[in-house]
Amino acid sequence: MDNSKEVLGVYSQNIKTNIGTGTTAQKSIHKTYHYVTRVGNIKYHVQPLNDHDIPSGIGTILKEKKFIAEYSPELYYYQRKTLPALKSLKAKIDDGEKAFEKGNLDEAEHAFAGALLLDPENPKANLGMGTVQCTKQNYDKLNEIIQRLLNMDAVFLEGQRQEFNIFAISLRKNKRMMKR
Repeated sequence: MDNSKEVLGVYSQNIKTNIGTGTTAQKSIHKTYHYVTRVGNIKYHVQPLNDHDIPSGIGTILKEKKFIAEYSPELYYYQRKTLPALKSLKAKIDDGEKAFEKGNLDEAEHAFAGALLLDPENPKANLGMGTVQCTKQNYDKLNEIIQRLLNMDAVFLEGQRQEFNIFAISLRKNKRMMKR
């Protein structure tokens, strides 16, 4: 079975709701946008976009039939909105990591804060901010970040495990233990 991922772009889903009853009943349609990748040949990973057009939150795997029935392609949305937002997010995280490596903690904190404004659930930005707060010995902010991280499933996925382990090592070096 092919486990490769292919970015398909942004798709919309129209959600129909009924409000009220009887003569006051009204129907409304709400459009939501999702970042979609094809997983293998007949499955699709669908993840909602946040207010900054960045994939965030819990993704869902759908079979081809359900995906085709419920989602419509938004041809230019990905290039015009999502891709620039993803590039901006990556640049902020990269800036934070570079500043941290140079020992510029305030600059690193500022960069990670900018990334978290775009995507508060971004594991890499949260881990970076946590490392900065640990190094600055700002334990109140660090505790908030740890609590947020422990409630994020994405932190424990394969791609983030190494960074989470580095963060945990940083906590141990500063004699801070993570509590559930």
